[in-house]
Amino acid sequence: MSDMKKAYEVAAIAVRQRLAEQHPEDLQVLNNLQKQDVAVYAGSYDRVEDVLACVKIPCTMNPDARQLDAQIIFVNCSGGYDTALTRYLSQRVTEGKWLVSSDWALGGFLEPAFPGMVKFTGQKTVEEVISVEPGLNSLWADVVVLGADPQWWLEETCHPAEHLK
Repeated sequence: MSDMKKAYEVAAIAVRQRLAEQHPEDLQVLNNLQKQDVAVYAGSYDRVEDVLACVKIPCTMNPDARQLDAQIIFVNCSGGYDTALTRYLSQRVTEGKWLVSSDWALGGFLEPAFPGMVKFTGQKTVEEVISVEPGLNSLWADVVVLGADPQWWLEETCHPAEHLK
């Protein structure tokens, strides 16, 4: 088993345990998700489907975006995105679906899908680990252990964003 797979599995256990202790109703929602509720679009780099599998969230890979019924949509890193897919997924988000993407989806997917919302700065990060502080009302705040110093690894060439709205 790879180190990354072990990390995913440990994180999945921590997330499920924290939800069971603090937000059992949210864990119930997670447990009730069906394959058609979560869509994942493959990319060239990330594999969010592996993370979802560890958390025991079923998903549909690369469904037809024109007929998409999923409530949550994940877009992995890619060197390029199909224009029609971008347009269809943008429509689904406008209809109320949730979208989760990687940083590399920023310039090629998010910016064209939601003009005027976010913008790729055109710069790239250096490799570094930074401290982060989750907002008190964020989902992540429920996952981070109190008293811990959460760290975020920025790979070399991450794509920073500018929030426009």
